[in-house]
Amino acid sequence: YAAYYHNIDEIFNMRGYTMSNPYESIVTMDINPSGTSYAVLTKYKNKTQVCIYDLWESDNRIYRFKKKYDTSALCYTQDAKSLILADSYGLKFYDAKSFQLTDSLSVSFRATELAVNNNGYFVAATDGINLGVWNIEAKRLRLSLISNIKINAIKFSYDNKLFGVLTSDGVLTTYDTRQFNEVAKFD
Repeated sequence: YAAYYHNIDEIFNMRGYTMSNPYESIVTMDINPSGTSYAVLTKYKNKTQVCIYDLWESDNRIYRFKKKYDTSALCYTQDAKSLILADSYGLKFYDAKSFQLTDSLSVSFRATELAVNNNGYFVAATDGINLGVWNIEAKRLRLSLISNIKINAIKFSYDNKLFGVLTSDGVLTTYDTRQFNEVAKFD
Protein backbone atom coordinates (compact mmCIF):
# COMPACT_ATOMS: atom_id res chain seq x y z
CA TYR A 1 0.00 0.00 0.00
CA ALA A 2 1.27 3.46 -0.89
CA ALA A 3 -0.19 6.94 -0.80
CA TYR A 4 0.83 10.06 -2.64
CA TYR A 5 -0.28 13.67 -2.43
CA HIS A 6 0.41 16.94 -4.17
CA ASN A 7 0.34 20.66 -3.66
CA ILE A 8 0.26 23.13 -6.53
CA ASP A 9 3.97 22.65 -7.31
CA GLU A 10 5.12 19.13 -6.39
CA ILE A 11 4.03 15.51 -5.93
CA PHE A 12 5.20 13.71 -2.79
CA ASN A 13 5.17 10.19 -1.39
CA MET A 14 4.08 9.71 2.23
CA ARG A 15 7.64 10.04 3.49
CA GLY A 16 7.71 13.56 2.09
CA TYR A 17 10.11 12.81 -0.75
CA THR A 18 9.43 14.71 -3.96
CA MET A 19 8.30 12.34 -6.72
CA SER A 20 8.01 14.96 -9.46
CA ASN A 21 8.29 18.68 -9.82
CA PRO A 22 6.65 19.83 -13.06
CA TYR A 23 7.23 23.38 -14.23
CA GLU A 24 3.49 24.07 -14.40
CA SER A 25 0.88 24.15 -11.62
CA ILE A 26 -0.53 20.73 -10.74
CA VAL A 27 -4.30 20.43 -11.25
CA THR A 28 -4.72 16.76 -10.36
CA MET A 29 -3.04 13.36 -10.47
CA ASP A 30 -4.04 9.70 -10.49
CA ILE A 31 -2.00 6.58 -9.80
CA ASN A 32 -2.21 3.73 -12.28
CA PRO A 33 -3.81 0.81 -10.36
CA SER A 34 -1.07 -1.47 -11.72
CA GLY A 35 1.36 0.44 -9.48
CA THR A 36 3.79 1.28 -12.27
CA SER A 37 3.08 4.92 -13.06
CA TYR A 38 0.98 7.97 -12.36
CA ALA A 39 -0.64 10.59 -14.56
CA VAL A 40 -0.35 14.31 -13.81
CA LEU A 41 -2.51 17.09 -15.24
CA THR A 42 -0.74 20.46 -15.11
CA LYS A 43 -1.75 23.93 -16.19
CA TYR A 44 0.28 26.93 -17.32
CA LYS A 45 -1.68 30.06 -18.20
CA ASN A 46 -4.64 28.65 -20.19
CA LYS A 47 -2.92 25.51 -21.52
CA THR A 48 -3.00 22.10 -19.88
CA GLN A 49 -0.57 19.21 -20.22
CA VAL A 50 -0.81 15.53 -19.27
CA CYS A 51 2.36 13.58 -18.46
CA ILE A 52 2.91 10.04 -17.23
CA TYR A 53 5.66 9.44 -14.65
CA ASP A 54 7.37 6.27 -13.46
CA LEU A 55 6.16 5.50 -9.93
CA TRP A 56 9.44 3.93 -8.83
CA GLU A 57 11.91 6.53 -10.02
CA SER A 58 11.76 10.16 -8.96
CA ASP A 59 10.95 12.71 -11.68
CA ASN A 60 11.18 10.12 -14.50
CA ARG A 61 8.65 11.17 -17.14
CA ILE A 62 7.86 8.20 -19.37
CA TYR A 63 5.29 9.84 -21.64
CA ARG A 64 3.98 13.29 -22.49
CA PHE A 65 0.87 13.78 -24.56
CA LYS A 66 2.23 15.76 -27.49
CA LYS A 67 -0.76 17.96 -28.12
CA LYS A 68 -1.78 20.42 -25.46
CA TYR A 69 -5.48 19.70 -25.13
CA ASP A 70 -7.85 21.58 -22.89
CA THR A 71 -7.84 18.61 -20.51
CA SER A 72 -9.78 19.27 -17.32
CA ALA A 73 -9.79 15.90 -15.50
CA LEU A 74 -8.24 12.45 -15.67
CA CYS A 75 -8.51 9.00 -14.11
CA TYR A 76 -7.43 5.41 -14.70
CA THR A 77 -9.86 2.53 -15.01
CA GLN A 78 -9.53 0.06 -12.14
CA ASP A 79 -8.23 -2.70 -14.43
CA ALA A 80 -5.33 -0.35 -15.36
CA LYS A 81 -6.06 -0.78 -19.07
CA SER A 82 -7.27 2.75 -19.83
CA LEU A 83 -6.52 6.33 -18.94
CA ILE A 84 -9.53 8.63 -19.35
CA LEU A 85 -9.03 12.31 -20.13
CA ALA A 86 -11.85 14.85 -20.05
CA ASP A 87 -11.93 17.98 -22.18
CA SER A 88 -14.55 20.33 -23.64
CA TYR A 89 -15.47 17.71 -26.28
CA GLY A 90 -16.11 14.86 -23.86
CA LEU A 91 -14.14 11.89 -22.56
CA LYS A 92 -11.23 10.28 -24.38
CA PHE A 93 -10.07 6.77 -23.53
CA TYR A 94 -6.39 5.95 -24.06
CA ASP A 95 -4.59 2.64 -23.75
CA ALA A 96 -2.61 2.89 -20.50
CA LYS A 97 0.51 1.29 -22.03
CA SER A 98 0.69 2.62 -25.58
CA PHE A 99 -1.19 5.89 -24.90
CA GLN A 100 -3.10 5.47 -28.16
CA LEU A 101 -6.69 6.74 -28.36
CA THR A 102 -9.05 3.76 -28.17
CA ASP A 103 -12.48 5.33 -27.68
CA SER A 104 -14.37 8.54 -26.93
CA LEU A 105 -17.64 9.59 -25.38
CA SER A 106 -19.49 12.85 -25.98
CA VAL A 107 -20.34 14.85 -22.87
CA SER A 108 -22.39 18.06 -22.90
CA PHE A 109 -20.23 19.77 -20.25
CA ARG A 110 -16.52 20.11 -19.44
CA ALA A 111 -15.92 17.60 -16.63
CA THR A 112 -13.61 18.57 -13.78
CA GLU A 113 -13.88 15.27 -11.92
CA LEU A 114 -14.18 11.66 -13.09
CA ALA A 115 -14.93 8.35 -11.40
CA VAL A 116 -14.99 4.81 -12.80
CA ASN A 117 -16.52 1.86 -10.98
CA ASN A 118 -14.33 -1.14 -10.13
CA ASN A 119 -15.61 -3.39 -12.91
CA GLY A 120 -15.17 -0.70 -15.57
CA TYR A 121 -18.84 -0.73 -16.48
CA PHE A 122 -19.67 2.91 -15.63
CA VAL A 123 -17.89 6.25 -15.85
CA ALA A 124 -19.18 9.31 -14.00
CA ALA A 125 -18.29 12.92 -14.73
CA THR A 126 -19.15 16.25 -13.13
CA ASP A 127 -18.28 19.89 -13.58
CA GLY A 128 -19.59 20.78 -10.12
CA ILE A 129 -23.12 21.51 -11.35
CA ASN A 130 -23.86 18.92 -14.05
CA LEU A 131 -23.44 15.21 -13.38
CA GLY A 132 -23.60 12.29 -15.79
CA VAL A 133 -23.08 8.56 -15.44
CA TRP A 134 -22.62 6.48 -18.59
CA ASN A 135 -22.44 2.82 -19.43
CA ILE A 136 -18.99 2.77 -21.06
CA GLU A 137 -19.55 -0.09 -23.50
CA ALA A 138 -23.00 0.98 -24.72
CA LYS A 139 -22.15 4.70 -24.41
CA ARG A 140 -25.58 5.16 -22.86
CA LEU A 141 -26.35 7.88 -20.33
CA ARG A 142 -27.74 6.23 -17.18
CA LEU A 143 -28.01 9.19 -14.80
CA SER A 144 -28.13 12.91 -15.50
CA LEU A 145 -28.46 15.54 -12.79
CA ILE A 146 -28.21 19.29 -12.57
CA SER A 147 -27.46 20.31 -8.99
CA ASN A 148 -28.41 23.62 -7.35
CA ILE A 149 -25.61 22.98 -4.85
CA LYS A 150 -21.98 22.52 -5.92
CA ILE A 151 -20.94 18.88 -6.30
CA ASN A 152 -17.67 18.37 -4.40
CA ALA A 153 -17.01 14.67 -5.01
CA ILE A 154 -18.32 11.57 -6.77
CA LYS A 155 -17.43 7.94 -6.07
CA PHE A 156 -18.62 4.40 -6.73
CA SER A 157 -18.71 1.93 -3.84
CA TYR A 158 -16.09 -0.79 -3.77
CA ASP A 159 -18.71 -3.49 -4.48
CA ASN A 160 -20.13 -1.45 -7.44
CA LYS A 161 -23.64 -1.44 -5.94
CA LEU A 162 -23.82 2.25 -4.99
CA PHE A 163 -22.82 5.60 -6.42
CA GLY A 164 -22.30 8.57 -4.09
CA VAL A 165 -22.54 12.31 -4.71
CA LEU A 166 -21.21 14.69 -2.05
CA THR A 167 -22.37 18.31 -2.30
CA SER A 168 -20.87 21.43 -0.73
CA ASP A 169 -23.61 21.57 1.91
CA GLY A 170 -22.22 18.30 3.35
CA VAL A 171 -25.02 16.06 2.08
CA LEU A 172 -24.08 12.66 0.66
CA THR A 173 -26.69 11.21 -1.69
CA THR A 174 -26.38 7.56 -2.71
CA TYR A 175 -27.86 5.90 -5.79
CA ASP A 176 -28.15 2.21 -6.67
CA THR A 177 -26.22 1.27 -9.81
CA ARG A 178 -28.93 -0.94 -11.30
CA GLN A 179 -31.61 1.69 -11.97
CA PHE A 180 -29.82 4.75 -10.53
CA ASN A 181 -32.65 5.42 -8.09
CA GLU A 182 -31.87 7.45 -4.98
CA VAL A 183 -31.25 5.13 -2.04
CA ALA A 184 -30.44 7.47 0.88
CA LYS A 185 -29.27 10.92 1.93
CA PHE A 186 -26.84 11.52 4.76
CA ASP A 187 -26.29 14.91 6.43
